[in-house]
Amino acid sequence: EIMRESVRRVLEQEQWEVIGASNGRFALEQLAESSPDVILLDLMMPEMDGFEFLLAIRQHPEWRDIPVLVLTAKDLTAEDQKQLNGYVERVMRKNASELGQLLFELGQMLPRSIERGRHARSKEILA
Repeated sequence: EIMRESVRRVLEQEQWEVIGASNGRFALEQLAESSPDVILLDLMMPEMDGFEFLLAIRQHPEWRDIPVLVLTAKDLTAEDQKQLNGYVERVMRKNASELGQLLFELGQMLPRSIERGRHARSKEILA
């Protein structure tokens, strides 16, 4: 939770409009109401984990092309990596010293979001 708030503060300082979601089910509800440019996803969430969330959004054509960056403390197994392959743009470790790299990666995703027909006017992120 502390890391989540730190990431939120940094993103907001960089003019990202952050739509917060504390679990996968709530994130799906938020997606139904908004159209973020990027999804920042933790794999270890209550109620619905990140893997289940990815499967759910890939079943909706209107959400399928939203770039996803995974930020996790989970040690990924070969099976985990296989499940993520083709569904996420990037996987990063949760680490406060990596916040600059996180901002860089998110900035790289915005042009791809625009190319895919997403609206990147406000740098909106579901996190």
